[in-house]
Amino acid sequence: MLSLLTVPVDVYDEFFNRKFIQRIIGDYQLKLLIFNPDQEEIVIWRDYRAG
Repeated sequence: MLSLLTVPVDVYDEFFNRKFIQRIIGDYQLKLLIFNPDQEEIVIWRDYRAG
């Protein structure tokens, strides 16, 4: 099963960057695609399944 979350960079900086959220993301082996909606570009691609 592919679990992908796509979030704007400001939401990532304010919420997903917290330690306990990072742990939960790792526990569930999620992938994150963080994008800048103003510039319409991908800023970060994180694959927590990669180990």
